[in-house]
Amino acid sequence: MAQNTGAPRTRAEVKKETLDFLKTHQWDEAAGRWMPEDNPASGPTQTRAQVHEELHVFLRNHRWDDRRARWVPLNPQRRLSTLSRDRARAETEALLRTHHWDDNQGAWVPDQPPKAAKAAPKAKP
Repeated sequence: MAQNTGAPRTRAEVKKETLDFLKTHQWDEAAGRWMPEDNPASGPTQTRAQVHEELHVFLRNHRWDDRRARWVPLNPQRRLSTLSRDRARAETEALLRTHHWDDNQGAWVPDQPPKAAKAAPKAKP
């Protein structure tokens, strides 16, 4: 049986350890386990509020076009407060489907589209 021989850890120590772990690992849905990130952030990461503000900046400057299935830049910025809740939610979900937050760049980065598998060469008749 495992026994803890040291002094019990404080809540702050456990929280710091958890935050350090989350900086270097990500949850892999397919594998169902935590995986180390390829390029863990080396510098200070932005706070949740800063990431949220960057999301708002992106949504002010872009509009999701359902017909073309891509983001369209807006020349004059729009006010997010003029969007309905459903529209704001739909555009936020579209952003989360097409982009991810990169701590190293401190910005929302477009996801790489999956590479198409090369077709097998055709047999000569």
